[in-house]
Amino acid sequence: MLQAGLEPGTVVSRYRVEELHARGGMGLVYRATDVRLDRPVALKVLSPELSEDERFRERFVRESRLAAAVDHPHVIPVYEADDWNGLLYLAMRFVRGVDLHTVLATRGALDPPTATDLLTQGAEALDAAHEAGLVHRDVKPGNFLLAGATATSLPPRTHVYLTDFGLTKRATSVSGLTRTGQFLGSLHYVAPEQIRGEEVDPRTDVYALACVAFELLAGEPPFVQDQDAALLWAHMSVEPRPLTDVRPELPPAVDDVLAGGMAKERGYRPASCGELVRDLRSALGEPVVVPSSRRPPVPPPRAAGETVQQARRATPVQPLAPPAAQPPPPVVAAPPPVEPPPKRRRWVAYAAVAAVLVIGAVLLVWRPWAGPDLVTRQLGVVPYQADLPVGWQSHPPADSTNAVTFGPPDLYNPTSNDADTLNTAAGIAADDPERLVSLYVDPASGLENEQPADVASQILSVFPSGSGLTATGTVQVDGQDAVELEGVYRLSGDQELRIYGASVGGKILLVFAAPTSIYDDWKPTFDDILASVQHSS
Repeated sequence: MLQAGLEPGTVVSRYRVEELHARGGMGLVYRATDVRLDRPVALKVLSPELSEDERFRERFVRESRLAAAVDHPHVIPVYEADDWNGLLYLAMRFVRGVDLHTVLATRGALDPPTATDLLTQGAEALDAAHEAGLVHRDVKPGNFLLAGATATSLPPRTHVYLTDFGLTKRATSVSGLTRTGQFLGSLHYVAPEQIRGEEVDPRTDVYALACVAFELLAGEPPFVQDQDAALLWAHMSVEPRPLTDVRPELPPAVDDVLAGGMAKERGYRPASCGELVRDLRSALGEPVVVPSSRRPPVPPPRAAGETVQQARRATPVQPLAPPAAQPPPPVVAAPPPVEPPPKRRRWVAYAAVAAVLVIGAVLLVWRPWAGPDLVTRQLGVVPYQADLPVGWQSHPPADSTNAVTFGPPDLYNPTSNDADTLNTAAGIAADDPERLVSLYVDPASGLENEQPADVASQILSVFPSGSGLTATGTVQVDGQDAVELEGVYRLSGDQELRIYGASVGGKILLVFAAPTSIYDDWKPTFDDILASVQHSS
Protein backbone atom coordinates (compact mmCIF):
# COMPACT_ATOMS: atom_id res chain seq x y z
CA MET A 1 0.00 0.00 0.00
CA LEU A 2 2.30 2.76 1.26
CA GLN A 3 5.29 0.62 2.10
CA ALA A 4 7.32 2.08 -0.74
CA GLY A 5 7.53 5.14 1.48
CA LEU A 6 5.60 8.23 2.48
CA GLU A 7 6.48 11.44 0.72
CA PRO A 8 7.80 14.36 2.79
CA GLY A 9 4.89 16.56 3.75
CA THR A 10 2.44 13.65 4.12
CA VAL A 11 0.39 14.08 7.29
CA VAL A 12 -0.30 10.86 9.21
CA SER A 13 -2.90 11.72 11.84
CA ARG A 14 -1.27 14.83 13.34
CA TYR A 15 2.30 13.97 12.31
CA ARG A 16 3.90 15.57 9.25
CA VAL A 17 6.50 13.34 7.60
CA GLU A 18 9.86 15.11 7.12
CA GLU A 19 12.11 12.32 5.83
CA LEU A 20 12.69 8.56 5.89
CA HIS A 21 14.95 7.83 8.86
CA ALA A 22 15.36 4.03 8.86
CA ARG A 23 14.04 0.77 7.39
CA GLY A 24 13.34 -2.26 9.52
CA GLY A 25 11.90 -5.73 9.15
CA MET A 26 8.55 -4.56 10.54
CA GLY A 27 8.13 -1.20 8.85
CA LEU A 28 9.59 2.21 8.08
CA VAL A 29 10.69 4.86 10.57
CA TYR A 30 10.34 8.53 9.65
CA ARG A 31 11.50 11.72 11.24
CA ALA A 32 8.26 13.64 11.60
CA THR A 33 6.83 16.70 13.31
CA ASP A 34 3.91 16.70 15.69
CA VAL A 35 2.02 19.60 14.08
CA ARG A 36 -0.08 20.20 17.17
CA LEU A 37 2.88 20.58 19.54
CA ASP A 38 5.57 21.50 16.99
CA ARG A 39 8.05 18.91 18.25
CA PRO A 40 10.02 16.21 16.43
CA VAL A 41 8.93 12.59 16.74
CA ALA A 42 9.99 9.22 15.39
CA LEU A 43 7.04 7.84 13.44
CA LYS A 44 7.12 4.09 12.83
CA VAL A 45 4.63 2.92 10.19
CA LEU A 46 4.25 -0.85 10.29
CA SER A 47 4.27 -3.05 7.21
CA PRO A 48 0.86 -3.42 5.49
CA GLU A 49 0.78 -7.18 5.99
CA LEU A 50 1.07 -6.67 9.74
CA SER A 51 -1.61 -3.99 9.78
CA GLU A 52 -3.98 -6.37 7.98
CA ASP A 53 -3.50 -9.15 10.56
CA GLU A 54 -6.31 -8.80 13.11
CA ARG A 55 -4.52 -10.80 15.81
CA PHE A 56 -1.42 -8.68 15.45
CA ARG A 57 -3.43 -5.45 15.56
CA GLU A 58 -5.06 -6.46 18.85
CA ARG A 59 -1.74 -7.43 20.42
CA PHE A 60 -0.05 -4.34 19.06
CA VAL A 61 -2.51 -1.99 20.76
CA ARG A 62 -2.55 -3.95 24.02
CA GLU A 63 1.23 -4.13 24.32
CA SER A 64 1.74 -0.55 23.14
CA ARG A 65 -0.42 0.49 26.09
CA LEU A 66 1.82 -1.52 28.42
CA ALA A 67 4.95 -0.07 26.81
CA ALA A 68 3.67 3.49 27.18
CA ALA A 69 3.14 2.84 30.89
CA VAL A 70 6.78 1.89 31.50
CA ASP A 71 8.30 5.06 32.96
CA HIS A 72 12.06 4.56 32.84
CA PRO A 73 14.91 6.75 31.58
CA HIS A 74 16.18 3.99 29.26
CA VAL A 75 12.82 3.06 27.71
CA ILE A 76 11.94 5.15 24.66
CA PRO A 77 8.81 7.20 25.48
CA VAL A 78 5.79 6.19 23.38
CA TYR A 79 3.47 9.12 22.65
CA GLU A 80 0.74 7.40 20.65
CA ALA A 81 -0.26 4.14 18.96
CA ASP A 82 -3.06 4.29 16.42
CA ASP A 83 -4.45 3.34 13.01
CA TRP A 84 -4.27 5.64 9.96
CA ASN A 85 -5.98 4.64 6.72
CA GLY A 86 -5.59 0.98 7.63
CA LEU A 87 -1.95 1.20 8.70
CA LEU A 88 -0.69 0.91 12.27
CA TYR A 89 1.80 3.47 13.50
CA LEU A 90 3.74 4.39 16.63
CA ALA A 91 4.80 7.93 17.55
CA MET A 92 7.84 7.99 19.83
CA ARG A 93 10.51 10.38 21.05
CA PHE A 94 12.94 11.18 18.26
CA VAL A 95 16.48 10.39 19.41
CA ARG A 96 19.36 12.06 17.62
CA GLY A 97 22.01 9.41 17.50
CA VAL A 98 22.66 5.96 16.09
CA ASP A 99 21.65 2.39 16.87
CA LEU A 100 24.07 -0.12 18.34
CA HIS A 101 23.91 -2.40 15.28
CA THR A 102 25.36 0.39 13.15
CA VAL A 103 28.12 1.01 15.69
CA LEU A 104 29.08 -2.68 15.73
CA ALA A 105 29.03 -2.89 11.94
CA THR A 106 31.38 0.10 11.76
CA ARG A 107 33.67 -0.40 14.76
CA GLY A 108 33.50 -4.10 15.56
CA ALA A 109 33.96 -5.35 19.12
CA LEU A 110 33.80 -2.83 21.97
CA ASP A 111 36.08 -2.55 24.96
CA PRO A 112 34.59 -4.23 28.07
CA PRO A 113 33.84 -1.02 30.08
CA THR A 114 31.94 0.51 27.15
CA ALA A 115 30.08 -2.73 26.46
CA THR A 116 29.03 -3.26 30.07
CA ASP A 117 27.92 0.37 30.43
CA LEU A 118 25.57 -0.01 27.44
CA LEU A 119 24.39 -3.42 28.63
CA THR A 120 23.70 -2.10 32.15
CA GLN A 121 21.39 0.59 30.79
CA GLY A 122 19.60 -1.89 28.52
CA ALA A 123 19.20 -4.36 31.40
CA GLU A 124 17.64 -1.68 33.61
CA ALA A 125 15.11 -0.91 30.87
CA LEU A 126 14.24 -4.58 30.39
CA ASP A 127 13.86 -5.27 34.11
CA ALA A 128 11.55 -2.24 34.42
CA ALA A 129 9.44 -3.59 31.55
CA HIS A 130 9.33 -7.03 33.16
CA GLU A 131 8.08 -5.52 36.40
CA ALA A 132 5.25 -3.97 34.36
CA GLY A 133 4.38 -7.37 32.87
CA LEU A 134 5.93 -6.79 29.45
CA VAL A 135 8.41 -9.09 27.67
CA HIS A 136 10.31 -7.44 24.83
CA ARG A 137 10.81 -10.58 22.65
CA ASP A 138 13.21 -8.91 20.21
CA VAL A 139 16.24 -7.68 22.14
CA LYS A 140 18.96 -6.95 19.59
CA PRO A 141 21.62 -4.27 18.94
CA GLY A 142 19.35 -2.53 16.42
CA ASN A 143 16.89 -1.74 19.23
CA PHE A 144 19.53 0.00 21.37
CA LEU A 145 19.42 3.71 20.43
CA LEU A 146 22.51 5.67 21.51
CA ALA A 147 21.72 9.35 22.05
CA GLY A 148 24.31 11.77 20.69
CA ALA A 149 26.50 8.99 19.27
CA THR A 150 27.68 8.36 15.73
CA ALA A 151 28.83 5.20 13.98
CA THR A 152 32.43 6.10 14.76
CA SER A 153 32.11 7.98 18.06
CA LEU A 154 30.58 6.98 21.39
CA PRO A 155 30.74 9.89 23.85
CA PRO A 156 31.49 9.01 27.48
CA ARG A 157 28.36 7.98 29.39
CA THR A 158 26.36 7.56 26.18
CA HIS A 159 22.66 7.38 27.04
CA VAL A 160 20.85 4.23 25.85
CA TYR A 161 17.18 4.06 24.88
CA LEU A 162 15.65 0.62 24.30
CA THR A 163 12.93 0.71 21.66
CA ASP A 164 10.34 -1.50 19.90
CA PHE A 165 8.43 -2.51 23.02
CA GLY A 166 4.88 -3.45 22.13
CA LEU A 167 5.70 -4.90 18.71
CA THR A 168 4.65 -8.50 19.25
CA LYS A 169 6.82 -11.08 17.53
CA ARG A 170 4.93 -14.19 16.42
CA ALA A 171 6.59 -17.62 16.34
CA THR A 172 4.33 -19.16 13.69
CA SER A 173 7.10 -20.15 11.31
CA VAL A 174 10.80 -20.95 11.41
CA SER A 175 11.58 -18.54 8.59
CA GLY A 176 13.25 -15.21 9.16
CA LEU A 177 11.21 -13.63 6.36
CA THR A 178 8.46 -11.16 7.14
CA ARG A 179 5.58 -12.42 5.02
CA THR A 180 2.24 -12.70 6.79
CA GLY A 181 2.15 -15.50 9.34
CA GLN A 182 5.90 -15.95 9.59
CA PHE A 183 8.42 -15.53 12.38
CA LEU A 184 9.39 -11.91 13.03
CA GLY A 185 12.04 -12.21 15.70
CA SER A 186 15.75 -11.65 15.11
CA LEU A 187 17.28 -15.07 14.58
CA HIS A 188 20.71 -14.30 16.03
CA TYR A 189 19.18 -13.55 19.44
CA VAL A 190 16.05 -15.73 19.66
CA ALA A 191 15.59 -18.01 22.69
CA PRO A 192 14.83 -21.74 22.27
CA GLU A 193 11.36 -21.42 23.80
CA GLN A 194 10.44 -18.80 21.19
CA ILE A 195 11.49 -21.14 18.39
CA ARG A 196 9.37 -23.93 19.90
CA GLY A 197 6.35 -21.61 20.09
CA GLU A 198 6.15 -21.75 23.89
CA GLU A 199 5.11 -19.00 26.27
CA VAL A 200 7.82 -16.39 26.88
CA ASP A 201 8.84 -14.77 30.14
CA PRO A 202 11.58 -12.35 31.32
CA ARG A 203 14.24 -15.05 30.98
CA THR A 204 13.54 -15.05 27.23
CA ASP A 205 14.91 -11.51 27.17
CA VAL A 206 17.81 -12.63 29.40
CA TYR A 207 18.82 -15.11 26.69
CA ALA A 208 18.70 -12.44 23.98
CA LEU A 209 20.65 -9.95 26.11
CA ALA A 210 23.35 -12.58 26.69
CA CYS A 211 23.61 -12.99 22.89
CA VAL A 212 23.91 -9.21 22.53
CA ALA A 213 26.59 -9.13 25.25
CA PHE A 214 28.57 -11.78 23.36
CA GLU A 215 28.35 -9.74 20.17
CA LEU A 216 29.42 -6.50 21.85
CA LEU A 217 32.56 -8.16 23.17
CA ALA A 218 33.30 -10.46 20.21
CA GLY A 219 32.16 -8.32 17.28
CA GLU A 220 29.87 -11.09 16.01
CA PRO A 221 26.91 -13.10 17.38
CA PRO A 222 27.49 -16.32 19.37
CA PHE A 223 26.06 -18.50 16.58
CA VAL A 224 27.04 -17.81 12.97
CA GLN A 225 25.38 -20.04 10.37
CA ASP A 226 24.68 -19.67 6.65
CA GLN A 227 21.18 -21.12 6.82
CA ASP A 228 18.27 -20.03 9.01
CA ALA A 229 17.41 -23.62 9.91
CA ALA A 230 20.97 -24.28 11.07
CA LEU A 231 20.95 -21.09 13.13
CA LEU A 232 17.67 -22.04 14.84
CA TRP A 233 18.96 -25.53 15.55
CA ALA A 234 22.11 -24.06 17.10
CA HIS A 235 20.02 -21.94 19.48
CA MET A 236 18.10 -25.05 20.56
CA SER A 237 20.87 -27.65 20.69
CA VAL A 238 24.43 -26.26 20.44
CA GLU A 239 26.37 -24.73 23.31
CA PRO A 240 27.71 -21.23 22.53
CA ARG A 241 31.39 -21.08 21.71
CA PRO A 242 33.58 -19.57 24.44
CA LEU A 243 34.04 -15.83 24.12
CA THR A 244 37.69 -16.30 25.07
CA ASP A 245 38.22 -18.12 21.75
CA VAL A 246 37.72 -14.69 20.14
CA ARG A 247 39.01 -12.50 23.00
CA PRO A 248 41.65 -14.64 24.78
CA GLU A 249 42.70 -11.66 26.92
CA LEU A 250 39.37 -11.75 28.79
CA PRO A 251 38.94 -13.79 32.01
CA PRO A 252 37.60 -17.36 31.53
CA ALA A 253 34.83 -16.59 34.04
CA VAL A 254 33.15 -14.52 31.30
CA ASP A 255 32.51 -17.74 29.35
CA ASP A 256 30.61 -19.23 32.28
CA VAL A 257 28.45 -16.12 32.72
CA LEU A 258 27.47 -15.97 29.04
CA ALA A 259 26.85 -19.73 28.88
CA GLY A 260 24.50 -19.38 31.84
CA GLY A 261 22.65 -16.52 30.17
CA MET A 262 22.25 -18.61 27.00
CA ALA A 263 21.24 -21.83 28.78
CA LYS A 264 18.84 -23.88 26.67
CA GLU A 265 16.57 -24.52 29.65
CA ARG A 266 15.43 -21.21 31.07
CA GLY A 267 15.55 -22.45 34.67
CA TYR A 268 19.35 -22.29 34.50
CA ARG A 269 19.46 -18.65 33.34
CA PRO A 270 19.77 -15.66 35.68
CA ALA A 271 16.40 -14.49 36.97
CA SER A 272 16.79 -10.96 35.58
CA CYS A 273 18.74 -9.02 33.00
CA GLY A 274 20.31 -6.94 35.76
CA GLU A 275 21.64 -10.09 37.43
CA LEU A 276 23.17 -11.24 34.13
CA VAL A 277 25.01 -7.94 33.62
CA ARG A 278 26.17 -7.76 37.25
CA ASP A 279 27.60 -11.28 36.90
CA LEU A 280 29.33 -10.21 33.69
CA ARG A 281 30.85 -7.11 35.28
CA SER A 282 32.07 -9.18 38.21
CA ALA A 283 33.65 -11.74 35.85
CA LEU A 284 35.42 -8.90 34.03
CA GLY A 285 36.74 -7.51 37.30
CA GLU A 286 34.66 -4.33 37.08
CA PRO A 287 32.78 -2.73 39.99
CA VAL A 288 29.32 -4.24 40.24
CA VAL A 289 26.63 -1.58 39.84
CA VAL A 290 23.36 -2.26 41.63
CA PRO A 291 20.85 0.37 40.44
CA SER A 292 18.88 2.13 43.16
CA SER A 293 15.14 2.52 42.85
CA ARG A 294 14.03 5.86 41.50
CA ARG A 295 11.97 7.33 44.29
CA PRO A 296 11.08 10.94 43.51
CA PRO A 297 7.94 12.16 45.25
CA VAL A 298 4.43 11.81 43.94
CA PRO A 299 3.95 15.04 41.96
CA PRO A 300 1.71 17.61 43.69
CA PRO A 301 -1.26 19.03 41.78
CA ARG A 302 -0.54 21.82 39.32
CA ALA A 303 -1.15 25.35 40.40
CA ALA A 304 -4.19 27.12 39.02
CA GLY A 305 -3.50 28.75 35.70
CA GLU A 306 -0.34 26.76 35.00
CA THR A 307 -0.27 25.49 31.44
CA VAL A 308 1.17 22.19 30.32
CA GLN A 309 1.92 21.61 26.68
CA GLN A 310 1.95 17.85 26.35
CA ALA A 311 1.98 14.79 28.54
CA ARG A 312 5.09 12.71 28.11
CA ARG A 313 3.03 9.73 27.00
CA ALA A 314 -0.35 9.86 25.29
CA THR A 315 -2.88 7.13 26.00
CA PRO A 316 -2.91 4.64 23.13
CA VAL A 317 -6.13 3.93 21.31
CA GLN A 318 -8.63 1.24 22.26
CA PRO A 319 -8.10 -2.20 20.69
CA LEU A 320 -8.83 -2.08 16.98
CA ALA A 321 -10.23 -5.58 16.78
CA PRO A 322 -11.66 -8.14 19.23
CA PRO A 323 -9.27 -10.82 20.46
CA ALA A 324 -8.98 -13.78 18.14
CA ALA A 325 -8.03 -17.35 18.76
CA GLN A 326 -4.31 -17.95 18.96
CA PRO A 327 -2.75 -20.00 16.12
CA PRO A 328 -1.39 -23.41 17.02
CA PRO A 329 2.31 -23.50 17.84
CA PRO A 330 4.68 -24.48 15.04
CA VAL A 331 5.82 -28.02 14.61
CA VAL A 332 9.57 -27.97 15.17
CA ALA A 333 11.83 -30.87 15.90
CA ALA A 334 12.54 -30.63 19.60
CA PRO A 335 16.06 -31.05 20.95
CA PRO A 336 16.86 -33.86 23.37
CA PRO A 337 15.15 -33.32 26.76
CA VAL A 338 17.10 -31.27 29.27
CA GLU A 339 17.37 -32.41 32.85
CA PRO A 340 15.73 -30.03 35.33
CA PRO A 341 17.95 -27.94 37.58
CA PRO A 342 19.39 -29.74 40.61
CA LYS A 343 17.36 -29.51 43.82
CA ARG A 344 19.91 -27.27 45.51
CA ARG A 345 19.71 -24.84 42.59
CA ARG A 346 15.91 -24.83 42.90
CA TRP A 347 16.10 -24.16 46.63
CA VAL A 348 18.41 -21.21 46.03
CA ALA A 349 16.06 -19.91 43.34
CA TYR A 350 13.05 -20.18 45.68
CA ALA A 351 14.97 -18.37 48.43
CA ALA A 352 15.98 -15.62 46.01
CA VAL A 353 12.38 -15.17 44.85
CA ALA A 354 11.19 -14.99 48.46
CA ALA A 355 13.83 -12.37 49.27
CA VAL A 356 12.84 -10.30 46.24
CA LEU A 357 9.17 -10.44 47.27
CA VAL A 358 10.00 -9.30 50.80
CA ILE A 359 12.22 -6.46 49.60
CA GLY A 360 9.63 -5.49 46.99
CA ALA A 361 6.89 -5.33 49.60
CA VAL A 362 9.03 -3.08 51.82
CA LEU A 363 9.83 -0.74 48.92
CA LEU A 364 6.21 -0.55 47.84
CA VAL A 365 5.26 0.57 51.33
CA TRP A 366 8.22 2.94 51.58
CA ARG A 367 8.03 4.77 48.25
CA PRO A 368 6.29 4.22 44.88
CA TRP A 369 8.33 2.58 42.12
CA ALA A 370 7.60 5.01 39.35
CA GLY A 371 9.31 8.31 38.87
CA PRO A 372 7.41 11.52 38.22
CA ASP A 373 5.29 11.95 35.12
CA LEU A 374 6.97 14.40 32.76
CA VAL A 375 5.44 17.05 30.54
CA THR A 376 7.00 19.16 27.80
CA ARG A 377 7.30 22.82 28.83
CA GLN A 378 9.05 25.93 27.62
CA LEU A 379 12.03 26.86 29.78
CA GLY A 380 10.90 30.46 29.58
CA VAL A 381 14.05 32.53 29.63
CA VAL A 382 15.69 30.63 26.76
CA PRO A 383 14.37 29.38 23.39
CA TYR A 384 14.32 25.76 24.56
CA GLN A 385 11.78 23.27 25.83
CA ALA A 386 12.25 20.17 27.97
CA ASP A 387 10.32 17.41 29.74
CA LEU A 388 9.85 18.43 33.39
CA PRO A 389 7.99 16.75 36.28
CA VAL A 390 4.28 17.48 36.13
CA GLY A 391 4.02 19.19 39.51
CA TRP A 392 7.00 21.51 39.13
CA GLN A 393 6.36 25.24 39.07
CA SER A 394 8.54 28.06 37.80
CA HIS A 395 10.00 30.30 40.52
CA PRO A 396 11.22 33.77 39.55
CA PRO A 397 14.69 34.73 40.80
CA ALA A 398 15.09 36.75 43.96
CA ASP A 399 17.46 39.21 42.30
CA SER A 400 17.32 41.30 39.13
CA THR A 401 18.48 38.58 36.74
CA ASN A 402 16.12 37.00 34.26
CA ALA A 403 17.00 33.42 35.24
CA VAL A 404 14.29 31.05 36.48
CA THR A 405 14.17 28.05 38.80
CA PHE A 406 11.84 25.08 38.32
CA GLY A 407 10.89 22.83 41.22
CA PRO A 408 8.08 21.77 43.57
CA PRO A 409 5.56 24.43 44.63
CA ASP A 410 7.15 24.78 48.09
CA LEU A 411 10.71 24.75 46.75
CA TYR A 412 13.28 26.22 49.11
CA ASN A 413 16.27 27.50 47.14
CA PRO A 414 19.32 28.06 49.42
CA THR A 415 21.51 30.28 47.24
CA SER A 416 22.81 32.46 50.02
CA ASN A 417 25.78 32.36 52.40
CA ASP A 418 23.59 33.64 55.24
CA ALA A 419 23.94 31.34 58.29
CA ASP A 420 20.21 31.31 58.99
CA THR A 421 19.49 30.40 55.38
CA LEU A 422 22.00 27.56 55.45
CA ASN A 423 20.65 26.27 58.77
CA THR A 424 17.10 26.31 57.41
CA ALA A 425 18.17 24.51 54.24
CA ALA A 426 20.07 21.90 56.27
CA GLY A 427 16.94 21.21 58.33
CA ILE A 428 14.89 20.81 55.19
CA ALA A 429 17.52 18.49 53.67
CA ALA A 430 17.20 16.25 56.72
CA ASP A 431 13.40 16.33 57.10
CA ASP A 432 11.96 16.99 53.63
CA PRO A 433 14.79 16.78 51.05
CA GLU A 434 12.44 16.78 48.04
CA ARG A 435 11.81 20.50 48.64
CA LEU A 436 15.41 21.23 47.63
CA VAL A 437 15.30 19.47 44.25
CA SER A 438 15.48 22.10 41.51
CA LEU A 439 16.43 23.02 37.97
CA TYR A 440 18.03 26.46 37.47
CA VAL A 441 17.82 27.92 33.93
CA ASP A 442 20.03 30.87 33.03
CA PRO A 443 20.31 32.54 29.60
CA ALA A 444 24.08 32.62 30.25
CA SER A 445 24.72 35.15 27.51
CA GLY A 446 28.33 35.81 26.63
CA LEU A 447 29.56 32.28 27.29
CA GLU A 448 30.24 31.46 23.64
CA ASN A 449 33.99 31.93 24.00
CA GLU A 450 34.38 30.91 27.62
CA GLN A 451 36.50 27.97 28.73
CA PRO A 452 34.99 25.25 30.99
CA ALA A 453 36.62 26.75 34.08
CA ASP A 454 34.95 30.08 33.34
CA VAL A 455 31.61 28.33 32.89
CA ALA A 456 32.11 26.74 36.30
CA SER A 457 32.73 30.15 37.84
CA GLN A 458 29.44 31.36 36.40
CA ILE A 459 27.58 28.51 38.15
CA LEU A 460 29.49 29.20 41.37
CA SER A 461 27.85 32.62 41.38
CA VAL A 462 24.55 30.77 41.75
CA PHE A 463 25.86 28.40 44.43
CA PRO A 464 28.52 30.58 46.05
CA SER A 465 29.50 28.66 49.16
CA GLY A 466 32.54 26.64 48.13
CA SER A 467 30.72 24.31 45.77
CA GLY A 468 33.91 22.88 44.30
CA LEU A 469 32.19 22.75 40.91
CA THR A 470 34.40 21.43 38.12
CA ALA A 471 34.05 20.67 34.42
CA THR A 472 34.03 16.89 34.07
CA GLY A 473 33.62 16.49 30.32
CA THR A 474 30.97 16.91 27.67
CA VAL A 475 27.43 15.64 27.24
CA GLN A 476 25.12 15.75 24.24
CA VAL A 477 22.17 18.12 24.63
CA ASP A 478 19.91 18.86 21.65
CA GLY A 479 22.55 17.41 19.34
CA GLN A 480 25.26 19.76 20.65
CA ASP A 481 28.33 19.21 22.77
CA ALA A 482 27.62 20.71 26.19
CA VAL A 483 30.10 21.28 28.99
CA GLU A 484 29.22 18.95 31.87
CA LEU A 485 29.84 20.18 35.41
CA GLU A 486 29.51 18.56 38.82
CA GLY A 487 30.03 19.71 42.38
CA VAL A 488 28.78 19.95 45.95
CA TYR A 489 27.14 22.87 47.75
CA ARG A 490 27.71 22.72 51.51
CA LEU A 491 24.85 23.45 53.85
CA SER A 492 25.16 23.55 57.64
CA GLY A 493 26.35 20.53 59.57
CA ASP A 494 26.82 17.44 57.43
CA GLN A 495 24.10 18.32 54.92
CA GLU A 496 24.92 19.17 51.33
CA LEU A 497 23.46 19.56 47.86
CA ARG A 498 24.87 17.72 44.87
CA ILE A 499 25.00 19.88 41.77
CA TYR A 500 25.00 18.80 38.13
CA GLY A 501 25.17 21.38 35.35
CA ALA A 502 25.39 21.71 31.59
CA SER A 503 26.36 24.67 29.43
CA VAL A 504 24.62 24.07 26.11
CA GLY A 505 26.20 25.70 23.08
CA GLY A 506 27.37 28.55 25.27
CA LYS A 507 23.88 30.05 25.24
CA ILE A 508 21.88 28.19 27.88
CA LEU A 509 22.90 27.04 31.32
CA LEU A 510 21.04 24.28 33.19
CA VAL A 511 21.91 23.53 36.81
CA PHE A 512 20.31 20.66 38.71
CA ALA A 513 20.47 20.36 42.48
CA ALA A 514 19.31 17.74 44.98
CA PRO A 515 20.35 16.77 48.52
CA THR A 516 23.00 14.06 48.55
CA SER A 517 20.61 11.66 50.29
CA ILE A 518 18.30 11.55 47.25
CA TYR A 519 20.60 12.70 44.45
CA ASP A 520 21.10 9.20 43.01
CA ASP A 521 17.33 8.71 42.92
CA TRP A 522 16.85 11.97 40.99
CA LYS A 523 19.85 11.69 38.66
CA PRO A 524 17.96 9.53 36.09
CA THR A 525 15.24 12.20 35.96
CA PHE A 526 17.89 14.89 35.48
CA ASP A 527 19.32 12.80 32.64
CA ASP A 528 15.84 12.53 31.12
CA ILE A 529 15.42 16.29 31.25
CA LEU A 530 18.78 16.89 29.57
CA ALA A 531 18.03 14.31 26.88
CA SER A 532 14.68 15.98 26.12
CA VAL A 533 15.99 19.54 25.71
CA GLN A 534 15.13 20.83 22.23
CA HIS A 535 15.31 24.20 20.53
CA SER A 536 11.77 25.55 20.21
CA SER A 537 12.05 28.78 18.26
